Amino acid sequence: MPPSSERRIKSLKTWETTQVKFINKSPRRVRVIWLNFEGKPEWRRYNPKDGLKLNKSTAIQTYLMHPWIFKDHLTGDKIYYKENETETREVYYPKLLPDGLSVLEVELVLPVYSLKQRCLQVMRRLVKQQHVCKLDIPHTLKNEILKPDFGISDQEISLYMNKINSPEVIDRS
Repeated sequence: MPPSSERRIKSLKTWETTQVKFINKSPRRVRVIWLNFEGKPEWRRYNPKDGLKLNKSTAIQTYLMHPWIFKDHLTGDKIYYKENETETREVYYPKLLPDGLSVLEVELVLPVYSLKQRCLQVMRRLVKQQHVCKLDIPHTLKNEILKPDFGISDQEISLYMNKINSPEVIDRS
């Protein structure tokens, strides 16, 4: 397995631009995040101060091979985008606009969280951080409440590695 720095999802330099409109279809306020050329999240210029509200959108001119992720504005929990009617995904890669379209609409939705993930989310909302240590629960759960894993899944990293190693992708750096 490559070191984590090699497995980081990041933007590649490309010249092909596209226009994307991210539409929040989840009940949560969403932060739209671009992963820059070092794989670091950048979000300030793409979002309203208090997050993207339900049924609100933000239009962004971006480039192919510039990955985007989405987080709950308050908790940092993952929000997914709708790839098609039956599939949701964690990392969005812009696509070329089909003929006749000036902007590609992308719907942001809640993923199906596991029961454990959902319970941790509720605990983060209900219990102040300074009171977590007083809970009568295992230390591992306390740590998960205080330091949630917001990393990108191994499946998404594998898809990214396949994408950047495909013959169609040319890094013009």
